[in-house]
Amino acid sequence: MTLIPASLVGDVPIRKTNQVLTAANGPDVPFLGELDIMLKIGVRETSSLALVSEHEQEIMLGIEWLEKNGVVWDVAKGKVTIGSRDHHLYRRTGARRFCRRVVLRRDVVIPPRLEMDVSTNVVFERLPGEQKAPEIGWATEPAVLSGGIHVSRTLIPDSRFEDIPIRVMNVHSELITIW
Repeated sequence: MTLIPASLVGDVPIRKTNQVLTAANGPDVPFLGELDIMLKIGVRETSSLALVSEHEQEIMLGIEWLEKNGVVWDVAKGKVTIGSRDHHLYRRTGARRFCRRVVLRRDVVIPPRLEMDVSTNVVFERLPGEQKAPEIGWATEPAVLSGGIHVSRTLIPDSRFEDIPIRVMNVHSELITIW
């Protein structure tokens, strides 16, 4: 299935669906629903049914779209041909190979000098199972956010993507809102 990040949907109504999206390593990947989208790739415009996910950062074209549009992926030549047009592929470079981010599910007000858990969702650079996960598992890095909010190291389960509690602490004497 084609996937689209919820951040790109805006106010477009999302329909409920019975579709199930299962990652290669077994767990179901949660999504908000489906919608019909128009895609423009180069000069070509096409439509697709897409599942809307808060756990993705980029549009991922599904097999159904690739088949419908006669896409040919020539890995040896580093190109994808859509119709009669070639699109050259480039590798991303850099040391960062595995990335999961956690984002707040909603704005949170943290009272002064208080430590609490906030509810987060996991956002993937790639779908789970699409990469070989490090054997040590996943964890947040301890950090100090602007405004004096401290985030503790938290282990993140491999098969759960929503409502992950992350421990934060407001070290100041005033309320702080994070979003």
